[in-house]
Parts: sequence; structure tokens; C-alpha cells
Amino acid sequence: MADINLEAVAGKLNRIGYEALFKALRQAKGAGNRNVELAHWLVHILQGERTDIVLTADHFGLDRNKLLMDINAAIGGFRKNETEMPTVSNTVMDLLDRGWHYATLFFGETQIRTGHVLVGALQSRELYRAFKNISSEFNKMSVDVLTSEYRKIWAASEEETLRPMDGSGLGTAASAAQQPGGAKGTTPLDRFSQDLTAKARSGEMDPILGRDDEIIDRCPDAPAAE
Repeated sequence: MADINLEAVAGKLNRIGYEALFKALRQAKGAGNRNVELAHWLVHILQGERTDIVLTADHFGLDRNKLLMDINAAIGGFRKNETEMPTVSNTVMDLLDRGWHYATLFFGETQIRTGHVLVGALQSRELYRAFKNISSEFNKMSVDVLTSEYRKIWAASEEETLRPMDGSGLGTAASAAQQPGGAKGTTPLDRFSQDLTAKARSGEMDPILGRDDEIIDRCPDAPAAE
């Protein structure tokens, strides 16, 4: 059976995550590393000032200088001088997979934000360990606090208005709020569909006239219009 490939899930990343992953690939290739590892990806995500992960690090008081030193030290310890094109490590693939699940099922978005990847990692014992193995600074983060206060923590993030790189769907609740009528809700069903029953009750839909018999045949319990 065919599996979901890297290109498909990476296309769900927004510009921040996607460009950082591309730079990570180039860095790993240039250094002759066998794999594109989490540390490669993180070091480029942390170059920005207003990404979800950076804002989360600042919120929990992580020492960004120590964080970057630890990440660069991890990269420096990777095996070098491989001649083949590096592959994406299983850790990064798992992060993309969990990031997509959390983006759609928990946050109700169609883009994978760096914050979604982080939450997915913090909720996984194995992936959280991968972060902490790179730097002990990640011990300062609390997934419970992050998942309850993420709107406030990420409010100034430049990822708020981004979309997935494959161009599908709407990027965020903020972009949905810019559509006519404002924000429709926080779940995918609320945001990407219409509640016709609510519209009928509020008088936004035209009444159905002259089709009473058809309506009664299809819905025996429906009262006939007077």
C-alpha cells in the first residue's frame, strides 16, 4: 500500500517551517551529514524573532543563547563527510506527522505551524526526549500551560497569517476572520462549512414556497407552512 510521502506532509508546513526545513537540508548536505536531524531544523527556526517556537521559548524563560549553543554543539557532533544526499531522519518525520495531526485535530488549522510541531513533540515522551537531549533548556516548557495559553503566547507570531506551502485551505483562524462575516469558529467544521439550519432560523435564507407536498413527503414530521 502506498504511504504518504515527505513532499505531501512538508507541503502542509507554512513558509517559516518549510524554509527552515529546506535550509536544514542544505546545511546537512553541505556538512556531509547522513540525515537531516531535529537540530538542523531547530537552528533555522530559531533564527526568526516572531515564530511560535521563539515566542514559546521566551514565554517560558529559555536562555536563547544557551539554546543555540547547545543546538550547534549537537550539529557539530553529527557524522560528517557522507557523499550521498542526506535523508530526513525518523525523528523529523515523526514531528511532521504529529504536527499535522495536532494542526488539524487540535488547533483546527490546515497549515503546520512550528508551534504545532512543538506541542506534538511535548505530548510525546520519545519526541520530547529528543528535544531535551539537544538542550536541557527545553525542560522549562510546560505542555499543559502551552496548550491552554497558546493564543496569548503566539498572538504576535508572524505565523498567525500564513498558509500551507501547498496552497490548500485557510491558514489560520485570523485569516478566516478576515473573510466576509468575520470568524466562523474555532473547529474545522465551524470554519469551513455553513450551518444552514442556523441561517434559516435567523432569516438569512429565503423561505420555501409552493413545495409543501414535497417537503411533507420527504420529512413526514415537518409541519406544513401556513
